[in-house]
Amino acid sequence: MGILLLFTWVVLACAPSSAKPSLPANIVAEGWQDVQLQTVCLEVQQSFPDISPGFSLPVEPALRRVLRGLGLRVTDDGDGCDGVLQLSLTGAALAEDYVCILGRACGHCFTGAGVGGRLILTRSDRTPLVSPFTASISPPATISDCPEVPRGAPLEEVWPRAVLDGLFELWGIPVLAVALDDREGSVREAAVRLLEKQGQEGVPLLVQALQDRSASVRERAANALGSQGAQASQAVPALVEVLNDDHRPVRLAAASALHQITGQDFGQDQATWRKWLEEPSLTPTPFTSWKEVPVMPGATSPEELGTLLQYGVEASCEQVAAFYQAEMPGAGWTSVEAEGEFVPRLQFEKGRETAEIHLSEIPVTIDQSRCNVQIFLLR
Repeated sequence: MGILLLFTWVVLACAPSSAKPSLPANIVAEGWQDVQLQTVCLEVQQSFPDISPGFSLPVEPALRRVLRGLGLRVTDDGDGCDGVLQLSLTGAALAEDYVCILGRACGHCFTGAGVGGRLILTRSDRTPLVSPFTASISPPATISDCPEVPRGAPLEEVWPRAVLDGLFELWGIPVLAVALDDREGSVREAAVRLLEKQGQEGVPLLVQALQDRSASVRERAANALGSQGAQASQAVPALVEVLNDDHRPVRLAAASALHQITGQDFGQDQATWRKWLEEPSLTPTPFTSWKEVPVMPGATSPEELGTLLQYGVEASCEQVAAFYQAEMPGAGWTSVEAEGEFVPRLQFEKGRETAEIHLSEIPVTIDQSRCNVQIFLLR
């Protein structure tokens, strides 16, 4: 009997438990804070006059998922509702004429999109609550692909921004928390964009988004945290861990965010950032050497990509060239080649290895310039 009871307990303990539905989120809009909705009837209308009569976007399924995530039961039965939520949305494709240049897409291309509309929440004992929304993506200056018909416009990217904005006006931050777990990447990225506008209140959710399965969402979250500056200081440890992300744009965004938040600039050198976290009073110099190639003092945002190192430094490229001409021999390198009046390219050899240093100068002010440095290790 004891064995049977034990077996039964183990089965029950291992069986998946059905999660209890969360309490419905409170409405934050003025005049409705005391209303507790349990069940919402949903009505969705979409219109895209310049596309086709039958064209529609997956707005309703996403809206239902968010509402269920808020703890609401969504139904179409008008008699069993605590309130009715109506959504009307109109979308348009935006086009631009692009000049044909060798290797680039061109022509009359539908590369932008805009949507607008409103959410109306009604209940018999309240004045209807109206939440208008709008969002757009302007046609970019240059393109790599030319959608030739309105249906190819980026409507899939823009509508979640508008709809989530409208829901946010009704239910606040919980809308964005739910949207961050949505199955559609466009919905999650739209949530990150809105969280960026929430200041410190949005920081914990942006930190959560750094672990998103989509690289574009992770990159957007890192950029959003950087835009918060010092008030996003709680995100620093998480951003340091993102420096080993598999996607280079995510690593770059994390390094930039760390610089904006802390004022320190150790690029993507995760080990140095970790050391600084342990002892913030220290200001270690990143990359005092790189594969036996000196790195100029004052280097900012050093980025290592296998056999390539690149960084910027507040100095003229002539000064950088002079540094390498002086320092490379001490590291065992022999000068092979120097080209141009300001020495934009240097070459050194050590045994069978070659180090090629490319320099490009960017004027900052009349009296100040910045040199971008790329060091290639060749065999």
